[in-house]
Amino acid sequence: MSNKLKIKYKKDFTELRRLINSWNFIPDSPLDEFDSLNHLILSILNKEGDEFKLTKSVHHELTINYGISIGMEESAEFVKDVKNWWMNHK
Repeated sequence: MSNKLKIKYKKDFTELRRLINSWNFIPDSPLDEFDSLNHLILSILNKEGDEFKLTKSVHHELTINYGISIGMEESAEFVKDVKNWWMNHK
């Protein structure tokens, strides 16, 4: 990976971490609690995955891996926020 891509990824990662943490899925959790979700989302976005795939993946990560009780509709709302950020952050 080129240095330019590493810098961009780090910037994207930091910005997305702020967005994820703003949802307060687990109150008072460490700032890096959702870094695996962050990596997953960036991977899908960088591969130009569609909103359906992103929503299913996020929902699975939150409910299965983190044990958070969240409906698919809430996951879809979160993904809309993520997509808006992705489209406007560049």
